[in-house]
Amino acid sequence: MYVSGSDHLDAALKAQGAAMVALTSVAFGCVGAAQLELQQVINADYEQNRRRAQDYVAHVVKHLPACADATVALWQSALVAANGTYEAAIQASEVATANMAAANKSRVPA
Repeated sequence: MYVSGSDHLDAALKAQGAAMVALTSVAFGCVGAAQLELQQVINADYEQNRRRAQDYVAHVVKHLPACADATVALWQSALVAANGTYEAAIQASEVATANMAAANKSRVPA
C-alpha cells in the first residue's frame, strides 16, 4: 500500500492539533484554579473590610447626636449598595468561569 506525503502531513497535523487541544485544556485548568484561589483571597479580604466598615458605622452611630439620622441612613444605604455591587460582580465572575469551562470542555476531543 502506497502512503503519500500528504497522508503523512495530514496525520502530523491531526496529532499536532490534538496536542494543542490537550495543552489548551491544561492551560484553562491552570487559569481556572488560579482564578478560584484568587477569588477566595478576595472574598476573605472583602468580608474583613465589610465587617470593619459596618463596625465603624455602628461606632459612629452610637456617638452621633440624634439629628444625624439622615447621615447614618445614607452611610447604611451606601454599604448596602456596595454589597449588592460586589455580589453582582461575583455572579458575573462565576458565569464567565462557567462559560470558559464549557467552551474548554467542548473543545476537548472525546
